[in-house]
Amino acid sequence: MTRTWSILRLAMAVLIVAAMTAEFRGALSTPPAEGSSLATVVVNYFSYFTIESNLFAVAALLSAGVWTLTRRHQAPTWIAVLMAAATTFMTITGLVYNLLLRGLVPAAHPWANEILHLIGPLFLVVDLFIAPRRRLPWRTVGTIIAFPILWAAYTLIRGEHVVSPLTGDPWWYPYPFLNHHLQGGYEVVIAYVIGIAAAFTLVAWGVVAVGRRRGPTESASVIISPDQPVERVIDGETFRINQDPDTPGLYHLDWLSGPNPDYGFSSRVSDGRQQSEAELDDEIRTFLAQVDPKTGYID
Repeated sequence: MTRTWSILRLAMAVLIVAAMTAEFRGALSTPPAEGSSLATVVVNYFSYFTIESNLFAVAALLSAGVWTLTRRHQAPTWIAVLMAAATTFMTITGLVYNLLLRGLVPAAHPWANEILHLIGPLFLVVDLFIAPRRRLPWRTVGTIIAFPILWAAYTLIRGEHVVSPLTGDPWWYPYPFLNHHLQGGYEVVIAYVIGIAAAFTLVAWGVVAVGRRRGPTESASVIISPDQPVERVIDGETFRINQDPDTPGLYHLDWLSGPNPDYGFSSRVSDGRQQSEAELDDEIRTFLAQVDPKTGYID
Protein backbone atom coordinates (compact mmCIF):
# COMPACT_ATOMS: atom_id res chain seq x y z
CA MET A 1 0.00 0.00 0.00
CA THR A 2 2.76 2.46 0.95
CA ARG A 3 4.81 1.79 -2.18
CA THR A 4 1.78 2.01 -4.46
CA TRP A 5 0.62 5.26 -2.95
CA SER A 6 4.13 6.69 -3.18
CA ILE A 7 4.10 6.01 -6.91
CA LEU A 8 0.71 7.71 -7.16
CA ARG A 9 2.15 10.72 -5.32
CA LEU A 10 4.95 10.98 -7.87
CA ALA A 11 2.49 10.60 -10.75
CA MET A 12 0.29 13.36 -9.31
CA ALA A 13 3.31 15.64 -9.00
CA VAL A 14 4.18 15.05 -12.66
CA LEU A 15 0.57 15.74 -13.68
CA ILE A 16 0.55 19.03 -11.75
CA VAL A 17 3.83 20.09 -13.37
CA ALA A 18 2.34 19.34 -16.81
CA ALA A 19 -0.74 21.43 -16.00
CA MET A 20 1.33 24.36 -14.71
CA THR A 21 3.54 24.22 -17.80
CA ALA A 22 0.51 24.39 -20.09
CA GLU A 23 -0.93 27.34 -18.15
CA PHE A 24 2.46 29.10 -18.19
CA ARG A 25 2.78 28.76 -21.93
CA GLY A 26 -0.74 30.13 -22.29
CA ALA A 27 0.15 33.14 -20.14
CA LEU A 28 3.16 33.89 -22.35
CA SER A 29 1.19 33.60 -25.59
CA THR A 30 -0.62 36.95 -25.24
CA PRO A 31 1.47 40.12 -25.85
CA PRO A 32 1.41 42.37 -22.74
CA ALA A 33 -0.49 45.64 -22.86
CA GLU A 34 1.33 48.94 -23.24
CA GLY A 35 3.13 49.86 -20.06
CA SER A 36 3.53 46.24 -19.01
CA SER A 37 6.18 43.70 -19.96
CA LEU A 38 6.89 40.01 -20.41
CA ALA A 39 8.75 40.02 -17.08
CA THR A 40 5.57 41.28 -15.40
CA VAL A 41 3.62 38.45 -17.01
CA VAL A 42 6.06 35.90 -15.60
CA VAL A 43 6.03 37.39 -12.08
CA ASN A 44 2.24 37.68 -12.18
CA TYR A 45 1.92 34.01 -13.09
CA PHE A 46 3.90 32.94 -10.04
CA SER A 47 1.99 35.44 -7.87
CA TYR A 48 -1.24 33.44 -8.14
CA PHE A 49 -1.82 31.50 -4.93
CA THR A 50 -3.09 28.64 -7.11
CA ILE A 51 0.34 28.31 -8.68
CA GLU A 52 2.18 28.67 -5.40
CA SER A 53 -0.01 26.10 -3.66
CA ASN A 54 0.56 23.69 -6.53
CA LEU A 55 4.32 24.29 -6.32
CA PHE A 56 4.10 23.38 -2.63
CA ALA A 57 2.16 20.26 -3.63
CA VAL A 58 4.78 19.22 -6.19
CA ALA A 59 7.62 19.70 -3.69
CA ALA A 60 5.75 17.79 -0.98
CA LEU A 61 4.60 14.92 -3.18
CA LEU A 62 8.03 14.45 -4.75
CA SER A 63 9.81 14.59 -1.38
CA ALA A 64 7.41 12.20 0.35
CA GLY A 65 7.18 9.83 -2.63
CA VAL A 66 10.93 9.56 -3.21
CA TRP A 67 11.68 9.21 0.51
CA THR A 68 9.22 6.36 0.99
CA LEU A 69 10.50 4.52 -2.07
CA THR A 70 14.19 4.85 -1.17
CA ARG A 71 14.31 4.80 2.65
CA ARG A 72 13.12 2.30 5.19
CA HIS A 73 12.59 4.60 8.15
CA GLN A 74 9.91 7.23 8.58
CA ALA A 75 10.22 10.48 6.65
CA PRO A 76 11.75 13.43 8.56
CA THR A 77 9.67 16.11 10.18
CA TRP A 78 10.26 18.69 7.43
CA ILE A 79 8.55 16.42 4.89
CA ALA A 80 5.58 15.96 7.23
CA VAL A 81 5.31 19.73 7.71
CA LEU A 82 5.62 20.29 3.94
CA MET A 83 2.86 17.76 3.29
CA ALA A 84 0.63 19.41 5.90
CA ALA A 85 1.23 22.84 4.35
CA ALA A 86 0.60 21.58 0.81
CA THR A 87 -2.62 19.86 1.89
CA THR A 88 -3.84 23.03 3.59
CA PHE A 89 -2.97 25.29 0.66
CA MET A 90 -4.43 22.98 -1.97
CA THR A 91 -7.63 22.52 0.04
CA ILE A 92 -8.11 26.28 0.26
CA THR A 93 -7.27 26.65 -3.45
CA GLY A 94 -9.96 24.14 -4.34
CA LEU A 95 -12.54 25.67 -2.03
CA VAL A 96 -11.95 29.31 -3.08
CA TYR A 97 -11.89 28.56 -6.79
CA ASN A 98 -14.92 26.31 -6.87
CA LEU A 99 -16.99 28.50 -4.51
CA LEU A 100 -15.94 32.00 -5.60
CA LEU A 101 -14.16 31.96 -8.95
CA ARG A 102 -15.38 29.09 -11.13
CA GLY A 103 -16.81 30.38 -14.38
CA LEU A 104 -15.65 33.98 -13.94
CA VAL A 105 -12.74 33.63 -16.37
CA PRO A 106 -12.72 31.17 -19.31
CA ALA A 107 -9.98 28.56 -18.95
CA ALA A 108 -7.46 28.46 -21.81
CA HIS A 109 -6.66 24.83 -20.99
CA PRO A 110 -9.67 23.26 -19.24
CA TRP A 111 -7.84 20.01 -18.44
CA ALA A 112 -4.97 21.90 -16.77
CA ASN A 113 -7.40 24.16 -14.94
CA GLU A 114 -9.21 21.16 -13.45
CA ILE A 115 -5.96 19.54 -12.31
CA LEU A 116 -4.76 22.69 -10.55
CA HIS A 117 -8.09 23.61 -8.96
CA LEU A 118 -9.96 20.34 -8.45
CA ILE A 119 -8.07 17.08 -9.06
CA GLY A 120 -4.89 18.15 -7.25
CA PRO A 121 -6.73 19.44 -4.17
CA LEU A 122 -8.89 16.31 -4.00
CA PHE A 123 -5.80 14.09 -4.25
CA LEU A 124 -4.15 15.88 -1.31
CA VAL A 125 -7.30 15.51 0.79
CA VAL A 126 -7.50 11.79 0.01
CA ASP A 127 -3.77 11.50 0.77
CA LEU A 128 -4.42 13.01 4.20
CA PHE A 129 -6.70 10.12 5.15
CA ILE A 130 -4.94 7.26 3.32
CA ALA A 131 -1.17 7.77 3.39
CA PRO A 132 0.93 7.13 6.51
CA ARG A 133 0.66 10.09 8.84
CA ARG A 134 2.84 11.59 11.55
CA ARG A 135 1.95 13.46 14.72
CA LEU A 136 2.93 17.11 14.43
CA PRO A 137 2.94 19.64 17.30
CA TRP A 138 0.09 22.16 17.33
CA ARG A 139 2.56 24.98 16.65
CA THR A 140 2.77 23.62 13.09
CA VAL A 141 -0.53 25.42 12.43
CA GLY A 142 1.25 28.74 12.94
CA THR A 143 4.06 27.67 10.62
CA ILE A 144 1.56 26.75 7.91
CA ILE A 145 -0.52 29.93 7.98
CA ALA A 146 2.56 32.19 8.02
CA PHE A 147 2.99 31.77 4.26
CA PRO A 148 -0.53 32.79 3.14
CA ILE A 149 -0.36 35.80 5.48
CA LEU A 150 2.89 36.91 3.83
CA TRP A 151 1.39 36.21 0.39
CA ALA A 152 -1.66 38.40 1.13
CA ALA A 153 0.56 41.26 2.30
CA TYR A 154 2.77 40.92 -0.78
CA THR A 155 -0.26 40.86 -3.09
CA LEU A 156 -1.96 43.92 -1.61
CA ILE A 157 1.26 45.96 -1.57
CA ARG A 158 2.39 44.97 -5.06
CA GLY A 159 -1.04 45.25 -6.68
CA GLU A 160 -1.05 49.05 -6.83
CA HIS A 161 2.38 49.20 -8.51
CA VAL A 162 1.88 46.81 -11.43
CA VAL A 163 0.36 47.58 -14.83
CA SER A 164 -2.07 44.83 -15.86
CA PRO A 165 -0.66 42.96 -18.88
CA LEU A 166 -4.19 42.23 -20.14
CA THR A 167 -6.10 45.50 -19.64
CA GLY A 168 -3.42 48.15 -19.21
CA ASP A 169 -4.95 49.25 -15.88
CA PRO A 170 -2.36 50.78 -13.53
CA TRP A 171 -2.94 47.99 -11.02
CA TRP A 172 -3.06 44.21 -11.03
CA TYR A 173 -4.51 41.75 -8.52
CA PRO A 174 -4.58 37.97 -9.06
CA TYR A 175 -8.15 37.60 -7.78
CA PRO A 176 -11.12 40.00 -8.01
CA PHE A 177 -11.96 39.72 -4.29
CA LEU A 178 -8.55 41.29 -3.50
CA ASN A 179 -9.02 44.19 -5.93
CA HIS A 180 -10.33 47.16 -3.96
CA HIS A 181 -11.13 48.95 -7.25
CA LEU A 182 -13.72 46.26 -8.01
CA GLN A 183 -14.92 45.78 -4.43
CA GLY A 184 -15.61 49.44 -3.71
CA GLY A 185 -12.90 49.92 -1.16
CA TYR A 186 -10.48 48.14 1.13
CA GLU A 187 -13.17 47.37 3.70
CA VAL A 188 -14.61 44.57 1.57
CA VAL A 189 -11.13 43.30 0.68
CA ILE A 190 -10.13 43.19 4.34
CA ALA A 191 -13.30 41.26 5.15
CA TYR A 192 -12.39 38.72 2.48
CA VAL A 193 -8.84 38.47 3.80
CA ILE A 194 -10.05 37.90 7.37
CA GLY A 195 -12.49 35.25 6.22
CA ILE A 196 -9.90 33.42 4.14
CA ALA A 197 -7.33 33.67 6.97
CA ALA A 198 -9.86 32.04 9.29
CA ALA A 199 -10.42 29.33 6.70
CA PHE A 200 -6.66 28.72 6.43
CA THR A 201 -6.37 28.42 10.20
CA LEU A 202 -9.32 26.03 10.41
CA VAL A 203 -8.08 23.81 7.58
CA ALA A 204 -4.51 23.78 8.94
CA TRP A 205 -5.84 22.84 12.37
CA GLY A 206 -7.86 20.03 10.80
CA VAL A 207 -4.89 18.70 8.83
CA VAL A 208 -2.67 18.64 11.92
CA ALA A 209 -5.49 17.13 14.00
CA VAL A 210 -5.94 14.26 11.54
CA GLY A 211 -2.21 13.55 11.68
CA ARG A 212 -2.16 13.65 15.47
CA ARG A 213 -5.10 11.28 15.67
CA ARG A 214 -3.80 8.78 13.13
CA GLY A 215 -0.05 8.99 13.73
CA PRO A 216 0.33 7.04 16.98
CA THR A 217 -2.21 4.37 16.09
CA GLU A 218 -0.12 3.24 13.14
CA SER A 219 2.63 2.15 15.52
CA ALA A 220 0.66 1.86 18.73
CA SER A 221 1.41 -1.86 19.05
CA VAL A 222 5.19 -1.31 18.82
CA ILE A 223 6.25 -1.03 22.45
CA ILE A 224 9.85 -1.07 23.68
CA SER A 225 10.26 -3.57 26.49
CA PRO A 226 12.52 -2.90 29.54
CA ASP A 227 14.90 -5.74 28.70
CA GLN A 228 15.25 -4.98 24.98
CA PRO A 229 16.65 -1.51 24.10
CA VAL A 230 16.34 -0.44 20.49
CA GLU A 231 18.19 1.95 18.24
CA ARG A 232 16.29 4.48 16.14
CA VAL A 233 17.60 6.72 13.33
CA ILE A 234 15.59 9.95 13.36
CA ASP A 235 16.38 12.74 10.88
CA GLY A 236 19.85 11.27 10.40
CA GLU A 237 20.64 10.98 14.13
CA THR A 238 20.94 7.68 16.02
CA PHE A 239 19.39 7.16 19.44
CA ARG A 240 19.31 4.15 21.78
CA ILE A 241 16.02 3.88 23.68
CA ASN A 242 15.81 2.03 27.00
CA GLN A 243 12.71 1.64 29.12
CA ASP A 244 13.52 1.98 32.82
CA PRO A 245 12.87 -1.39 34.52
CA ASP A 246 12.02 0.23 37.86
CA THR A 247 9.80 3.13 36.77
CA PRO A 248 6.83 2.31 34.52
CA GLY A 249 6.64 4.49 31.42
CA LEU A 250 10.08 6.10 31.91
CA TYR A 251 12.38 5.99 28.89
CA HIS A 252 16.06 6.93 28.61
CA LEU A 253 17.11 8.08 25.15
CA ASP A 254 20.87 8.18 24.51
CA TRP A 255 22.09 10.25 21.56
CA LEU A 256 24.67 7.88 20.05
CA SER A 257 25.58 9.99 17.02
CA GLY A 258 25.71 13.30 18.88
CA PRO A 259 28.87 15.34 19.43
CA ASN A 260 28.83 14.75 23.19
CA PRO A 261 29.24 11.26 24.69
CA ASP A 262 26.65 10.03 27.20
CA TYR A 263 24.26 12.83 26.25
CA GLY A 264 20.53 12.42 25.79
CA PHE A 265 17.29 12.86 27.67
CA SER A 266 14.47 11.00 29.39
CA SER A 267 10.78 10.90 28.60
CA ARG A 268 7.73 9.97 30.66
CA VAL A 269 4.06 10.84 30.21
CA SER A 270 2.05 12.00 33.19
CA ASP A 271 -0.01 8.82 33.54
CA GLY A 272 3.05 6.54 33.42
CA ARG A 273 1.80 4.49 30.48
CA GLN A 274 4.09 2.86 27.94
CA GLN A 275 4.79 4.92 24.84
CA SER A 276 4.93 3.66 21.29
CA GLU A 277 7.91 4.07 18.99
CA ALA A 278 5.98 6.71 17.05
CA GLU A 279 5.48 8.80 20.18
CA LEU A 280 9.13 8.44 21.21
CA ASP A 281 10.19 9.42 17.68
CA ASP A 282 8.24 12.65 18.13
CA GLU A 283 10.00 13.23 21.47
CA ILE A 284 13.36 12.81 19.72
CA ARG A 285 12.42 15.31 17.02
CA THR A 286 11.31 17.81 19.63
CA PHE A 287 14.66 17.33 21.41
CA LEU A 288 16.65 17.80 18.20
CA ALA A 289 14.74 20.97 17.38
CA GLN A 290 15.98 22.51 20.66
CA VAL A 291 19.62 21.49 20.29
CA ASP A 292 22.27 24.00 19.25
CA PRO A 293 23.99 22.31 16.27
CA LYS A 294 27.34 23.92 17.21
CA THR A 295 27.48 22.69 20.78
CA GLY A 296 25.18 19.69 20.74
CA TYR A 297 23.44 20.96 23.86
CA ILE A 298 19.97 22.42 24.38
CA ASP A 299 20.00 26.23 24.28
